[in-house]
Amino acid sequence: MKTHYDLLSVTTSTGMRILNPTEIMYCAADGSYTEINLECGEKIVFSKHLKVLQDNLPKELFLRIHHKHLVNRYYVSEIYINGGCHVILKNGKKLEISLKKKAQVIAAFKKI
Repeated sequence: MKTHYDLLSVTTSTGMRILNPTEIMYCAADGSYTEINLECGEKIVFSKHLKVLQDNLPKELFLRIHHKHLVNRYYVSEIYINGGCHVILKNGKKLEISLKKKAQVIAAFKKI
């Protein structure tokens, strides 16, 4: 895994927050806001749409799995495709995969 990425500054209600993209586990859309969930358990509310964040994060690191979720592929521990599609992150968080994104998500992880 590439360990150095350009730092990202995100607008919050109190100012700006500087983040290393590798710290971000997943992002969740919440209307016109985005909740950024960090590896340390902290949640940051970003005052822009998820698409804005997606366009500014490394494409090789982040994967859009649903219109509401963008995940850092290095934090995905399991993918379930039977009985409802979802990913399980390393912290145990379960996130839904949309049917439109199912093939793309599966293809993003090399099978052995």
